[in-house]
Amino acid sequence: KLVATQQADHEKEEIEPANNSVAAKEETASGEVFTDLNGQVIFVRTAKAVFIRRCSNCTVYALPTDGSLFISDCDGCTVYCASHQLRVKSSVRLSLYTWCTSRPVIESCSEMLFGGYDAWQGLLESEVSHAEGLLTHAEWATKVGHFKDLDWAQKSYTQVDDFHWLKQSQSQIGRA
Repeated sequence: KLVATQQADHEKEEIEPANNSVAAKEETASGEVFTDLNGQVIFVRTAKAVFIRRCSNCTVYALPTDGSLFISDCDGCTVYCASHQLRVKSSVRLSLYTWCTSRPVIESCSEMLFGGYDAWQGLLESEVSHAEGLLTHAEWATKVGHFKDLDWAQKSYTQVDDFHWLKQSQSQIGRA
């Protein structure tokens, strides 16, 4: 079981990782794919690539990974992720709590809120086998996600690139 506690409201929500194999989840050679989900809690184990597509009002808890997380066409989701690369496209009303070893990139997105990955306290209480002895988000990120520059990753949510701004002008990005 995984117990997730959000700092903002201190409500606990138990997640059964084994039970998140929703019909819309598929594993491919390139990673895990979650599509067309509504109102679901999604637990994502470490994978080289994670794709979240066309999901609405979902909460995503992703363990740190040395791979990439791609989000597209999502609405009203809350995502906790620590990855080497984060790309978000054509999504609205997302709350993204992230640590990223590169600059997160958004494209054609609006009403985005960014904060630090450590807003989720669930990792600290999990019973995931390869997490034994890991007590902090920093330990998870460096040992499970293989983060080399943790200081940069912890601040990455303040350095989001807007793909369209790189071409024209900056979009409005909120901070948690």
